[in-house]
Amino acid sequence: MKKLFLILALVPIFLMAQYRTPKNYPMFPINVPPIKGKVKTLKVTRTNLKDITLENLNKAGNTANKNSTTIYNFTKNGDIESIININDSLKTISHQKVFIYDTLNNLIQVYSINKNGKKRIEEGYGYDSLGRWVETKHYDSLNNYRVSKFREYKSNDTVIYYNTVGMNSEKCKSVEIYKKNMITTISYFSNNKDIYYKSIETVDGDKKSINSKTYNQKDGSILMSTEESTDSKKSLWQNTWYFSDGSVYSFVQTKNKYNEHHDSIESKRYSSFKKQNSDITIEKLNASFKYDYDNHGNFIKATEYNSNKIISETIRTIEYYD
Repeated sequence: MKKLFLILALVPIFLMAQYRTPKNYPMFPINVPPIKGKVKTLKVTRTNLKDITLENLNKAGNTANKNSTTIYNFTKNGDIESIININDSLKTISHQKVFIYDTLNNLIQVYSINKNGKKRIEEGYGYDSLGRWVETKHYDSLNNYRVSKFREYKSNDTVIYYNTVGMNSEKCKSVEIYKKNMITTISYFSNNKDIYYKSIETVDGDKKSINSKTYNQKDGSILMSTEESTDSKKSLWQNTWYFSDGSVYSFVQTKNKYNEHHDSIESKRYSSFKKQNSDITIEKLNASFKYDYDNHGNFIKATEYNSNKIISETIRTIEYYD
């Protein structure tokens, strides 16, 4: 239930380079529901209840009235230890992701195990003597190390990334510059001169914005640009994508209303999408949620409604360390 977790994206981040770690880096693919207390295990089962008709149930690949179950295991420090996806129809594990930490509680490796039990190393991480994240290791399908992406801290406000393959390295592939309430990210083409991508991320009180542009190496023209903004006070998020000529490619806006437990009780989503030389497609979604809670303030049942009709139900079974 992504709308339930949108509040995480509405919280302004503390803009300092040393706070970019594998455990909180925005691009790292961990989607863990927000929970309170020292949780040991969180089991989430979501049932899709929309479009329950005989015709839809007989359609190939239909997911109506089917469950999806995910189990999250946590360490005593509160870090994610594993994520297990269950095939409810077969009652078997379809996929799992495992997180390995060192004695200083730094995340050092993430690997996955598929339904056949095959292990696949996704990434590894290295740190310097100050505990700063300085290396990301990548592996091939046979779990052989192939390439690293390094982070070099030039000062308290600048991080330079570069790749290395064996003994050869190409430096200055990407740079992050940290100023007060602002992060500027610049990525270069292989000649380390022409800019491929540039973004500026700013935080002003409750408001956060990210403006980015992707460039054509041949003439430096803009291929695509985006504007993303959040307002945590208004619980508002919106994102606009532009074509190279500046016309709008897509626009999405979501506004949420939260209860005293910080769970979304109402979500209004508006989106428009346009292909070149085509009509605009507009979609609107007004969803609402009702919850049952345990004595830790975590919901154990969430029901999602659209136009007063139940479209999904989520059951959470939570085991605590204390």
